[in-house]
Amino acid sequence: MNNKKVYQGDLILEKDTIFEEDLKVEGNIIGKDGDRYNLTVKGNIDCKNIYCGNINCLDINCGDIDCGNIDCVDINCRNIKCENINCGDINCWKINCGDIDCWNIDCRDINCRNIECWNINCGNIDCVDINCLDINCRNIKCRDIKCRNIKCENINCGDINCGDINCWNIDCEDINCLNINCRDINCWNINCGDINCGDINCWNIDCEDINFYAICIAYQTFKCKSWKAKRNNFICKCLDGEIEIKEEKKFCDKCGSELK
Repeated sequence: MNNKKVYQGDLILEKDTIFEEDLKVEGNIIGKDGDRYNLTVKGNIDCKNIYCGNINCLDINCGDIDCGNIDCVDINCRNIKCENINCGDINCWKINCGDIDCWNIDCRDINCRNIECWNINCGNIDCVDINCLDINCRNIKCRDIKCRNIKCENINCGDINCGDINCWNIDCEDINCLNINCRDINCWNINCGDINCGDINCWNIDCEDINFYAICIAYQTFKCKSWKAKRNNFICKCLDGEIEIKEEKKFCDKCGSELK
């Protein structure tokens, strides 16, 4: 008994479609005349690119998800496994899955209400903005997180393990996790209500303003324009040196050059 439906070329959806078996598409999954329809697969999806309304399946296995935008209401699956996710925007209500495993997530914006999964494992997460209500997962493991802004209500996970976190702003209500383990955190501002975790371990912190609840520690270097704790009894220090307060740059009103 063959439990896989195979299409040699593109699969063109003309209506909401349900497959009871695995789906193998040699080409792309697209909607007719540019329309978007929902795709439900009781097994796995294996294809090049996906353009549709909702994606409901067990696993998404492919080389690349490479498209202009991924626009849908929900992405519900067991695992997303691929080489790269390259697109303009990922816009959806929820991303619910077991693991997200890929080499790179490279896109313009990730906009969704919730990202709920077991693990996010990838090489790099490169995007302009990550905007969502909650990020709930067991672990976030990647080489680097590079983006302009991370804006969300809550980040709830076991561990955040990565090389560097490079962005302009990290704005959220709460960051709740066991450990934050990374090499460098480089950003303009870190603004959040609470950072609740076992350890914050990083080599360097370099940013403009830090607003935290009770604990902020760097190993080697700690540079910022300002820092502020919300609790009267707090710990803010650099283990191997002093906290360096960066002087605000001043510019000439007439020529615009930086004043030394």
